[in-house]
Amino acid sequence: MEVLSLKRVILLFGVILILLQPTLHAQEQGPLAMQIMFNWTAAGALGGTFIGFALWLTDPGNPNIQLSDQMARGAALGAILGAGYGLFIMQRSVILPVRSQVYIRDPLDSRERITSDPVAAASGYDRPSLSSLFSRSGGSSGLSVPLFGFKF
Repeated sequence: MEVLSLKRVILLFGVILILLQPTLHAQEQGPLAMQIMFNWTAAGALGGTFIGFALWLTDPGNPNIQLSDQMARGAALGAILGAGYGLFIMQRSVILPVRSQVYIRDPLDSRERITSDPVAAASGYDRPSLSSLFSRSGGSSGLSVPLFGFKF
């Protein structure tokens, strides 16, 4: 009996953790693309319907012009123009992922060599020559080893 209640407590705790976790942003944020397209298409259709109605009002005496035909043509043209403008808005506000190319200097590449020793160029350490390791320091009678900082 106690084991059953412990399982229920663990299950309840897991459900609470799932419900309280923050929303994941795997989708795009802000207005979704299909919502933008629907809004602009619907606005275009509504505007086209109004223009079709206005065109019908400008020539009420013509028996060949039907209100329903004018409004349907205006709505269709407005929907097409609204969808086109919605695509334009989405293209203008698109955020592409950044493609950054990391440039790594290759000291073994012959075009990038500064010196004839690529290992020294890569490590930033210029190896001293044998003659400079054991050079006499400016007129003094001692022997100097600048690599280790010794003076004899």
